[in-house]
Amino acid sequence: MRTKLVFIAMTALMLASCNKVADKVNEQEDSVPEKEAVAVKELPVSYAPAGSFGTLSDAVKGILMKQWDFSFGLLSGMYEEGESLIVSPLSVQFALGMLYAGADGQTAAEIADVIGTGESMTKEAMLSYGKTVMEGLAGDDAVTARIANALVVNSAQTSVKREYASNLLSNFYAPSIDADFNEEADDIMKGVNNWSNKVTEGRIPLLLDRVNPEVAYYLFSSLYLKGEWNLPMVESTDNFIHANGDEETIPFLHTSDGIVGGSGFETLSYAQKEGYELVRRGLGRENYAFYVVLPTGSSLAAVLESVKENPAAVFQDMKAGPVWMSMPAISQKGDVDLKDVLGRLGIEKVFSSGSDLSQMFERNSKVGQIYQKSSFEVNVLGLEGASVTVVDGPCLSPEPGTEVPEPFFFIADHPFLYFVREETTGLILYIGVYE
Repeated sequence: MRTKLVFIAMTALMLASCNKVADKVNEQEDSVPEKEAVAVKELPVSYAPAGSFGTLSDAVKGILMKQWDFSFGLLSGMYEEGESLIVSPLSVQFALGMLYAGADGQTAAEIADVIGTGESMTKEAMLSYGKTVMEGLAGDDAVTARIANALVVNSAQTSVKREYASNLLSNFYAPSIDADFNEEADDIMKGVNNWSNKVTEGRIPLLLDRVNPEVAYYLFSSLYLKGEWNLPMVESTDNFIHANGDEETIPFLHTSDGIVGGSGFETLSYAQKEGYELVRRGLGRENYAFYVVLPTGSSLAAVLESVKENPAAVFQDMKAGPVWMSMPAISQKGDVDLKDVLGRLGIEKVFSSGSDLSQMFERNSKVGQIYQKSSFEVNVLGLEGASVTVVDGPCLSPEPGTEVPEPFFFIADHPFLYFVREETTGLILYIGVYE
């Protein structure tokens, strides 16, 4: 009888121990949250909470520094003489960063070389970068700068991996939604376009004109920016000389009369460099600024090549002084295909059958298309920009001084480069060419 009791007690202890192990395993599995079931026609808008850039890790600083190279390289690769263009390199970088978080092997290495720090790049660094930038941008109440991301997965072809979905939500604030691209095409198109309309404040209401049932996913990254000048500008008309030599009378903006001794000069930062001159105009509390780079003795193509080779040199040796600034009012829309330019920058594998996005989905996939729609306006009060980068692709079969300066006249009456920068980090939010 005593032997039986001992056996029963030992059995009970073993079962209790097994149950504790099972509970621990279940707790670990539950640490990756289940995705909330949401109808795709109600694709949620998710923004980061307001934070600050504060003390940045070395890993995040490295990616921030690379963003300059990426921004000017992207614009240079897209530029065609005589054609105006606008693109948000930050939105493209975020889309690629979300791909990188689910990539492996050579696919991940190529993305890391183009948008990050190459071999020293880690997934943790990119996830931290996404979270840091989104929360930092949201922390300025004088200028509206916000990023929204989302992933819609074709449930007829694959499903997103739970860990990847959790990383997107926690670090890029990107919800992931499952939908059947055959059965729910109308709802998907409605949901995505409503989402785009909301996150761009109505500037890009039509993002998709159809849903392709052959693709496995749509990945979106949007950026919206709106800021007012510290001092408003004045609108008039003037002549602009296009790249082909044609002259056209168009609306211009210039510094207000009566700012410095009634002469229309405004205290701005500027620089005169070999081949071009540069003026900076602040927005809000000066955490954001609009820059114009105007060729003086070189072609715009030559200036683009120069700043691409050494972006840091653009911001060196600027000085503050009285500036009379005149430039065209800008109202541009862009719809750019990014696949070719990213290929020339070094991202090729992700577009091929050898793509490795195995950490994203249950079935491996590649990128079929990557493009961006943008809208950008500069007027007397300030500027407003909106962009959405779209990534999609099919599934693959499983495979592996004290001196007072002289007044400076800055008249942008011929093609020029411009960009908007967050001054704390140096992030370039928008970059473009006005031809």
